[in-house]
Amino acid sequence: MGQVATLFLVDEYEIDSIEESRIEEFDSTEVLYVGKNWESITYLLSNGKLWKEPFEQIFMPKKAINLSPDKNDFGPFVRYHDELDVAVISSAIEMLTEQDLRARISLEEMNKKVIYPISDEGVDDLINDSIKLIDFFKRARDNSGQIIASIG
Repeated sequence: MGQVATLFLVDEYEIDSIEESRIEEFDSTEVLYVGKNWESITYLLSNGKLWKEPFEQIFMPKKAINLSPDKNDFGPFVRYHDELDVAVISSAIEMLTEQDLRARISLEEMNKKVIYPISDEGVDDLINDSIKLIDFFKRARDNSGQIIASIG
């Protein structure tokens, strides 16, 4: 068990539809599942600064649609990145290479800061998930897409 993360690439009409209907149903053009690696990916991309913008928002966007009929503070919420957020995040990570990411890994330091520790055997999966995320944000930016983030 535990908190796993998934990102959904959607167009602007899907966000509008969710806002109008207050129902968490949408069509995505692409899905990226990173499982429990979400916080370790954030650690790598931010070079160890988990709560630094824009990295802290990758899996927990600030923009949210409250699905509660009475719009209470307890939600549930659909959290998303609009086109501007996608462009900002993509610009911050697009130049990172596999070599850059591998150079940033210190399992001992990282595992002190993340919820789900990574073992030596999990490093390649973490790197692959990080590269997939970088490419995912590039595609979203290049296609004027928006991204819905889900952790649960």
